[in-house]
Amino acid sequence: MQAFKKIVFFFFSFLLIFNLSYSQRKPRVLATIYPLYLLVKDISCDKIIVDYILDPYTFPHGYELTPKDLWKIKTADAVVAVGCGMEDWLLKAAKSKPIFLLCEGVNLIDSNPHIWLSPRIVSERVVPLSQFLQKFYPSSCFAEKAKLLRSSLLHLLELPHRKDISVISHHNAWIYLLRDLGLKYLGSIESFSHQEPTFKRISLLLNKAKKEKKVVVIAEEGHNIKIAKLIAFRIGAKVVILNPMGSYEDKSFLDFIKRFIKGLGIY
Repeated sequence: MQAFKKIVFFFFSFLLIFNLSYSQRKPRVLATIYPLYLLVKDISCDKIIVDYILDPYTFPHGYELTPKDLWKIKTADAVVAVGCGMEDWLLKAAKSKPIFLLCEGVNLIDSNPHIWLSPRIVSERVVPLSQFLQKFYPSSCFAEKAKLLRSSLLHLLELPHRKDISVISHHNAWIYLLRDLGLKYLGSIESFSHQEPTFKRISLLLNKAKKEKKVVVIAEEGHNIKIAKLIAFRIGAKVVILNPMGSYEDKSFLDFIKRFIKGLGIY
């Protein structure tokens, strides 16, 4: 009888410890791209485990999920994505998961989904993101961190900076950032991702650029930068090489945005 009581005692003790440890388990939130990983991590208050699918050197266009990605999705409690057609490869695999879409309710420019490059749009969506995270770990810290980040992003845009710079970019990922900064956008070298530009397109960009006082040409990591350098040489412009997917050197979302602003040389 004593042996039986001991077995029952240890059994219920195990259940109690298991339930406590499970209830204290940190939720896992999976971001689709590295910039969103930085964003979630910034407001997570170490209450959740944050991971990502695409590193800074992998682009979402035409991406195919790997077995490792599928495992990350399966073990995640929630997913944070850009949406608006950016990660169609995700929808089927994560259809059973709660998903926060950054683009929800955002007015896109010509269906362009690169809204994570807009400090203003992110500042508007970071508080709803904190409310989403709170569903998985009730804490007022998420909202506090989100409000702080929102203020920092808006303050960045309010700092005095040059607005006499015009920009040509490799492709049109940068239109939201340039709009936020009040800079003139002359157009993109590629009309579609990884599509070689025509002679007519390059000529049009050159003619536009010759009318401007100062021009910056944004080339992108992972793409052919020879054409960007050629255009810059023809008009005497500065070339900056940037990556819309970020860098491992970026330790926060604010770092991520500041890198681009510094590259443009507007302060």
